[in-house]
Amino acid sequence: MKTAEARLLFVGTGSALGGSEKVLYRLARAERPSWGAVEVCSLKPAGHFGALLERDGIPVASCGLRDGAGVRGGLATLAAALPLMHVVRRFRPTLIHAFLFRAGL
Repeated sequence: MKTAEARLLFVGTGSALGGSEKVLYRLARAERPSWGAVEVCSLKPAGHFGALLERDGIPVASCGLRDGAGVRGGLATLAAALPLMHVVRRFRPTLIHAFLFRAGL
Protein backbone atom coordinates (compact mmCIF):
# COMPACT_ATOMS: atom_id res chain seq x y z
CA MET A 1 0.00 0.00 0.00
CA LYS A 2 1.31 3.42 -0.92
CA THR A 3 1.57 5.91 1.94
CA ALA A 4 -0.67 8.29 -0.04
CA GLU A 5 -3.45 5.67 0.26
CA ALA A 6 -2.77 4.86 3.92
CA ARG A 7 -4.91 6.13 6.78
CA LEU A 8 -3.41 7.37 10.06
CA LEU A 9 -5.43 7.60 13.27
CA PHE A 10 -4.02 9.39 16.30
CA VAL A 11 -5.69 8.43 19.58
CA GLY A 12 -5.08 10.73 22.54
CA THR A 13 -6.51 10.88 26.02
CA GLY A 14 -7.51 14.51 25.51
CA SER A 15 -7.05 17.54 23.29
CA ALA A 16 -7.10 20.31 25.90
CA LEU A 17 -4.07 22.49 26.70
CA GLY A 18 -1.10 20.31 27.59
CA GLY A 19 2.31 19.20 26.40
CA SER A 20 1.37 15.85 24.86
CA GLU A 21 -1.75 17.37 23.31
CA LYS A 22 0.44 20.04 21.69
CA VAL A 23 2.76 17.33 20.32
CA LEU A 24 -0.23 15.39 18.97
CA TYR A 25 -1.54 18.56 17.29
CA ARG A 26 1.80 19.35 15.66
CA LEU A 27 2.43 15.76 14.60
CA ALA A 28 -1.04 15.35 13.04
CA ARG A 29 -0.54 18.54 11.04
CA ALA A 30 3.00 17.54 9.99
CA GLU A 31 1.97 14.04 8.90
CA ARG A 32 -1.15 15.08 7.00
CA PRO A 33 0.58 15.71 3.62
CA SER A 34 2.20 12.24 3.70
CA TRP A 35 -0.96 10.20 4.27
CA GLY A 36 -4.14 9.59 2.33
CA ALA A 37 -6.15 10.56 5.41
CA VAL A 38 -5.37 11.64 8.98
CA GLU A 39 -7.88 11.74 11.83
CA VAL A 40 -7.61 12.30 15.58
CA CYS A 41 -9.72 10.60 18.23
CA SER A 42 -9.75 12.20 21.69
CA LEU A 43 -10.97 9.91 24.46
CA LYS A 44 -12.07 12.99 26.41
CA PRO A 45 -14.33 15.65 24.88
CA ALA A 46 -12.47 17.72 22.28
CA GLY A 47 -10.66 20.72 23.71
CA HIS A 48 -8.45 23.57 22.54
CA PHE A 49 -6.19 21.58 20.22
CA GLY A 50 -9.16 19.57 18.95
CA ALA A 51 -10.74 22.81 17.79
CA LEU A 52 -7.49 23.87 16.11
CA LEU A 53 -7.23 20.53 14.30
CA GLU A 54 -10.81 20.84 13.07
CA ARG A 55 -10.05 24.37 11.89
CA ASP A 56 -7.09 22.98 9.95
CA GLY A 57 -9.30 20.36 8.29
CA ILE A 58 -8.27 17.35 10.38
CA PRO A 59 -11.36 15.54 11.70
CA VAL A 60 -11.53 15.01 15.46
CA ALA A 61 -13.79 12.42 17.09
CA SER A 62 -14.49 12.18 20.82
CA CYS A 63 -15.29 9.17 22.97
CA GLY A 64 -16.78 11.21 25.83
CA LEU A 65 -14.38 9.91 28.52
CA ARG A 66 -14.93 11.55 31.90
CA ASP A 67 -12.28 11.99 34.58
CA GLY A 68 -12.20 9.56 37.45
CA ALA A 69 -9.76 7.72 39.66
CA GLY A 70 -9.53 4.15 40.87
CA VAL A 71 -12.35 1.81 39.90
CA ARG A 72 -14.46 4.69 38.63
CA GLY A 73 -11.66 5.79 36.27
CA GLY A 74 -11.11 2.23 35.09
CA LEU A 75 -14.79 1.80 34.29
CA ALA A 76 -14.87 5.15 32.49
CA THR A 77 -11.89 4.08 30.37
CA LEU A 78 -13.61 0.80 29.48
CA ALA A 79 -16.78 2.69 28.56
CA ALA A 80 -14.76 4.81 26.11
CA ALA A 81 -13.65 1.67 24.27
CA LEU A 82 -16.98 1.23 22.48
CA PRO A 83 -17.02 4.70 20.87
CA LEU A 84 -13.34 4.21 19.96
CA MET A 85 -14.18 0.92 18.23
CA HIS A 86 -16.84 2.76 16.21
CA VAL A 87 -14.26 5.35 15.12
CA VAL A 88 -11.82 2.60 14.10
CA ARG A 89 -14.50 0.72 12.14
CA ARG A 90 -15.64 3.88 10.37
CA PHE A 91 -12.17 5.28 9.59
CA ARG A 92 -10.41 1.93 8.93
CA PRO A 93 -6.89 3.15 9.79
CA THR A 94 -3.74 1.57 8.42
CA LEU A 95 -1.87 2.72 11.53
CA ILE A 96 -3.00 3.82 15.00
CA HIS A 97 -0.65 6.03 17.04
CA ALA A 98 -1.70 6.35 20.71
CA PHE A 99 -0.69 9.17 23.09
CA LEU A 100 -0.70 8.77 26.89
CA PHE A 101 -1.56 5.80 29.11
CA ARG A 102 -5.35 5.64 28.80
CA ALA A 103 -5.24 6.02 25.03
CA GLY A 104 -2.64 3.27 24.85
CA LEU A 105 -4.88 0.89 26.74
